[in-house]
Amino acid sequence: MKASTSDADPSETEVAFDVLADEHTQRILAAASRKPVSAQELADDCGVSPPTVYRRVDELTAVGFLDAEMQPTEDGNHYRTFETNVERIRIVIAEGSIHTDVKHGGDIVDRFGNLWHDLELDLHG
Repeated sequence: MKASTSDADPSETEVAFDVLADEHTQRILAAASRKPVSAQELADDCGVSPPTVYRRVDELTAVGFLDAEMQPTEDGNHYRTFETNVERIRIVIAEGSIHTDVKHGGDIVDRFGNLWHDLELDLHG
């Protein structure tokens, strides 16, 4: 599904729609929102193959919807864990345009900034 926009960055909106249109991506985001999980855990939880998980997590990390972190193992190897970095995606349709407003997760400072941003939006439309 492609979105056409007039005054928003069309690439951000199109990316959000395209990424979220996929059922596997939705399941991965939901599973990784509980706690950091490995690709194998995502494959098991979501009922998809590991290659499918890797394709989706690459897309999700590239657009900032998923964070990846390396975890060391006792034998000196390592693996990545993934955690959802999105709290809310809002679709705004107004005055002949459509765009997305993505609220990313973060620490308390980020959350205060997001709260302030939301208050400004409520006050100014």
